Amino acid sequence: MSHDAEADWASAELARLISVKPSFCFSSDTSNIEISSYAGREGRTDWPHADGVIEVTNISNQKTYNLAIEYKRPNEGLHGILTAVGQSHAYLQKGYSGSFMVLPKNYNNFDTGNYVKGLIENTSQSKSIGICLYERPNSNNESPFRDKLEIILPCDIEHRINPKSSFSSVKIKTQWAHMREGSFDPDAFYKYLQALKHVSDPNFQSPLVEIPKSLELAVKNLNTKKEINIHNYLSCTTGNSPSDKAWRIFWFENILYKENIEGWGIDSNGKYFVKKNNLKINKFDGTGLKEFFSERSDSPKVKLVKQLNEKSITMSQAWEKLAENYRARAHSYREDIDSFLENANLVDPHGRLTKNGYEFVDAIERTKDSHDSFSLEILKKALITDGGMRTFLHYFYKLSNQKFSENPLAFTTKGKDNKLTFCKMEYLKYIEYQFANKLKVLRKVSLREGKKKRRPFQAELSILNKFGLISKDCRIGVGLAINWPELEKYN
Repeated sequence: MSHDAEADWASAELARLISVKPSFCFSSDTSNIEISSYAGREGRTDWPHADGVIEVTNISNQKTYNLAIEYKRPNEGLHGILTAVGQSHAYLQKGYSGSFMVLPKNYNNFDTGNYVKGLIENTSQSKSIGICLYERPNSNNESPFRDKLEIILPCDIEHRINPKSSFSSVKIKTQWAHMREGSFDPDAFYKYLQALKHVSDPNFQSPLVEIPKSLELAVKNLNTKKEINIHNYLSCTTGNSPSDKAWRIFWFENILYKENIEGWGIDSNGKYFVKKNNLKINKFDGTGLKEFFSERSDSPKVKLVKQLNEKSITMSQAWEKLAENYRARAHSYREDIDSFLENANLVDPHGRLTKNGYEFVDAIERTKDSHDSFSLEILKKALITDGGMRTFLHYFYKLSNQKFSENPLAFTTKGKDNKLTFCKMEYLKYIEYQFANKLKVLRKVSLREGKKKRRPFQAELSILNKFGLISKDCRIGVGLAINWPELEKYN
């Protein structure tokens, strides 16, 4: 198994241990402390990068602490042990409340634990570095490090003075890649990454985009207290970093291009009508081009045209609301795309193309087809390996296997005709609960308000199905059916 997968497993088990015994991280009296813990990975941030992150919350006072994990495998040798010591100190300097070294119990009979413990206790002034030793993980368990970890030096996260007050803004993400079903289109990834490739050329000139005067005036009205760059506002970019430049190119060439940036027109009867145009992005499911702003009855252009015809809104107000919506959609869409591309190692933490990113772009530039088998193979490999989907599916399979071993007809009902029906929603809610409360790899947040509640893991399961890694339907006595031969191709 890969280093990253093992680091994920170790972080999850350590998070569980901390929730059971808070004294592993709190030096004050823990008899009345209730702890919530969650294991994830670092979001986009500066070097050095932790192998894992545990978010620990003291529920009684709502204080949250971020704990960095440094995981070393036996093949990294004794040199890796000394590297871990230095990295653990660097995480404190970066802004973490504490750090844990997770080390093999021994190297060829060398007493790893006592050596590193003595090194920390005798040379470091920090009490915020902990040491955890491990035995070989058991991958047959849903938590492979269950009963395999031993904490020999606790970590005090309460009294660490954070040298960087801005660190709290760094996001902790799940151990697997963030995905949103409506934002997962290989064609969109390609066109954004291609723009990123182009802006790295010092001779490349960004194309000029003409903004309608009414929209330009609306943006200025919304920002009366300061001068505003119209293109930056509508694309929700703030500077001239390569990723900002690439996003503006992508946004104005494929989303707010000339024919789609206008909101409405007037017909011969003096009635307003929606100016509808598809985006220049092919959907992953092969059903044609995507559509923003006018695809549903509650879409912004549709609603604004209705209000204009009802005279319940002025023209200037309508343009201002449209400008705000363009900006909000640019922000959310970029968050989804950037997050996945970084999680899948197609861009680096600074928003630059990686080797895998260049390979993906170059493959599509040769075929002119973002859905050809070779480019999708690159994306699938990135999803499974760097994107953490192997870890995600491991958890799913082991939890399911354990449940159905106890009761093969779990989540199954029998109808009047004795036909058995699998209750997929109940099953997914059970798995979600186990992810959050047993494995400690999912932080539960308030469900979004809306008419339709999203199914647990809706985006992940839909996208994995499109790549042929799982079946669409769950099976009685099995649950999620995983295509293991396909998954094992990417060891």
